Amino acid sequence: MLQVEYNGKTYDYVFDVDIEDGKPPLKLPYNLSQNPYEAATKFIADNEIPMTYLDQVANFITSNTQGATIGQSQDTASAPGSDPWGSDQRYRPGGDVAPPQRDPIPKILPSKEYQSILVANFPGLEKKVRQLNEGLIKNDHKDVSLNSTQLAILASLCKHLAGSGATKTSQQVAGGLELVIKLSTEWPYGDRMPGLDLLRLLVVAPMTVAYSDPSGGNIVDTLIQGATETSPPAENHVMMAVRGFGNLFDTIEGRALAKSEFEKIQDLTSTSIKSSTNRNLLIAATTLYVNYAVLFNSDPASASFEHILAILDTLGRILESQTDSEVVFRALVATGTLLTHNGEIKSAAKDIYGIEKLVTAAQTKVKELRVKNLVAEIKALLK
Repeated sequence: MLQVEYNGKTYDYVFDVDIEDGKPPLKLPYNLSQNPYEAATKFIADNEIPMTYLDQVANFITSNTQGATIGQSQDTASAPGSDPWGSDQRYRPGGDVAPPQRDPIPKILPSKEYQSILVANFPGLEKKVRQLNEGLIKNDHKDVSLNSTQLAILASLCKHLAGSGATKTSQQVAGGLELVIKLSTEWPYGDRMPGLDLLRLLVVAPMTVAYSDPSGGNIVDTLIQGATETSPPAENHVMMAVRGFGNLFDTIEGRALAKSEFEKIQDLTSTSIKSSTNRNLLIAATTLYVNYAVLFNSDPASASFEHILAILDTLGRILESQTDSEVVFRALVATGTLLTHNGEIKSAAKDIYGIEKLVTAAQTKVKELRVKNLVAEIKALLK
């Protein structure tokens, strides 16, 4: 099968998804080795689409890849006269999509793919920074305002990100990271949101992961500093930092940093969501925990038992207190993936944290088929 390149990666398919009339279609990349539901979940999360479209998008993927296998030639994968990249495979949510007849709903557990939150409005970000900068100048804060050279760097960075997305090459704009760190840590606390938004995107670049400030702090320290310099910190500032933590898992270097700085990341994340009703923050947190679960399962011998238990404790509190379907779903995915780690973790989850009861209760709060199926998977694991 001829593969297609998208955002620096190659895929078996890149589908067009029309969300709103008059706007360009969104791209849905997919490899035949992926679980259609995981690919659909990631697409919906990245583009902040209502999760009610999950089954439709997953069915669309399945119905448009039936009969295709890895390594298959393009000629045999497509029927004569079909248009593999045009209208034949353009999905419109709400349209008639025939459900696949041959396959049951795929198993989700254990999740094996890292999830990133990389969608952004780059023209809007640049415009907001410029507006805030004008305010700083008017209020005589020229010591931290941006000069013409820095504004030019900002424009180049946003143009680069808008064109290529947040990828491992995100730091190709000279001075871009330094500028974003200034916006995130030196600007008045109330004006830092755009800087933190840009910084959580740049963390997918290995060069950002390698950053060290003059005192020896790393990019995790920078995110924490930028987000929490007031008490209590602004939830949306913390949300951007937690999104940044989750995006670290996009690279080997980032995963190593997320693992070594687990205590710092877990402390901020678990503390910030204890009594929060901020949906974006809760989704960022549960996405982060899915990524940690995937990481710990990928190398069981090096995973910390204490770290896994800390996440299970936090996930238990989320399942007990939250009713948002997306938050609950991601918490269940992270929980179920951790339960596949080993028997010791499974026993601790059952005996110490009462996971089975919490999982059952989650199903009564969220009446969705995907949650019901996931709960069934988790209960089977706990037997």
